[in-house]
Amino acid sequence: WNTGGESETPDDVNSVKQPTVLSSARFDSDVTDLQFLDPERLVVATSNGAVCLLGYIPNSKSFRDIGQWAKLHTFSDGCHCPCTSVAVNSTDIATVGEDGTIHVLRADRPTPAWTAENADSTSLNAVAVLKVSELITASASGHLKVWDVRAAGKKHSKLMLLSGEPSSLHCISRHPDQHHIVACGDSKGILSIWDMRQERHPVTLMEAHQDAIWEVRFHPSVPNKIFTCSQDGSALHWDGSANRSVQLAAANAMGGVLSSRLTDAISDSNPWLSGDRARSRIDVVSLLPTIHLPVNSIDVEPRSQRVLCGADNQSIYIS
Repeated sequence: WNTGGESETPDDVNSVKQPTVLSSARFDSDVTDLQFLDPERLVVATSNGAVCLLGYIPNSKSFRDIGQWAKLHTFSDGCHCPCTSVAVNSTDIATVGEDGTIHVLRADRPTPAWTAENADSTSLNAVAVLKVSELITASASGHLKVWDVRAAGKKHSKLMLLSGEPSSLHCISRHPDQHHIVACGDSKGILSIWDMRQERHPVTLMEAHQDAIWEVRFHPSVPNKIFTCSQDGSALHWDGSANRSVQLAAANAMGGVLSSRLTDAISDSNPWLSGDRARSRIDVVSLLPTIHLPVNSIDVEPRSQRVLCGADNQSIYIS
């Protein structure tokens, strides 16, 4: 899709144009996730358990099939099961599926470079890169697990779980600057924030939606902003920067050394780690009109600050 992109000037970067299709590729199953490996290669996860690698040719505005890992995720009886999520780390591609298995792929290898079978007894719904050699997975049992792909054993190095009544974790987003901070969305519409350094349970829980959260995104360059979308047909913008701006203004107004110290303390604070106080520090704004159908995907384009949503009414929304 093109929403303006390469032809935009600084004056019209924030204008919204009608999206146009540049190229498309057909699959015989549902597409469950998409990630760019680099500007010219796209990783595609599918509901039949395969992961495909497509090359994008800008001049001809077309895709070419580079290869695929067929039957990557299967149930114990050999039947296909969905590959639910993929994550990209340099040249590595991490995949998880409903079979509870993790694979790490490399574009130049026909077989996985690393595999952890039965990584969870339930479906693995999401995977993200935590550090250079570490992955984090979210499961239907409400568990977050950290995996070191360079370690000799294939056992998780850390286990974290939701407190209280369990619910399925559907999605993960890592803080772009502070990699120990992770946001998750669950089947009950709760946005949870986790501090991977020490806590075993979420630091902050916030009621977000009336139904399951399908995707959560930290803003790539302004991490005090989070975006979520849900089965309930809503997309929300969580803004933790507004309250901090007020605090900074108040601190500066006090003047002198005290102002400097207060400013430093406030600048170092993180609105997502405020526990029960977090909701009072965060403004929540709805991005869409009520559409009464699930909003399945959400993303942010850093340059234009546009938010893109995809919904079950076969529409793309640009905010």
